[in-house]
Amino acid sequence: HGTLDAVFGNRGGEVICHTLNLDSKIADLGMQLGDKLIAFEGQTITNANQFTNLITTYPAGWPCEVTFEHEGKQSTVHVRLTALPY
Repeated sequence: HGTLDAVFGNRGGEVICHTLNLDSKIADLGMQLGDKLIAFEGQTITNANQFTNLITTYPAGWPCEVTFEHEGKQSTVHVRLTALPY
């Protein structure tokens, strides 16, 4: 399975990044702790469980589109998922 190397949780009705590998590809593309996850592969993300259920359907290496908000500015980036560590 693939991962963004980030963990998200629900806070105040939003899906917020609360753990992030600072060496990850998504961090290199601008995501930081506290950023709001808005969409993954064109699907609006409304809670952390929905996101977890969605991302686990994609394999490592899959190219994905991720939209997130950092300090009020929305960014859409393309990133390849990394493998989950086992």
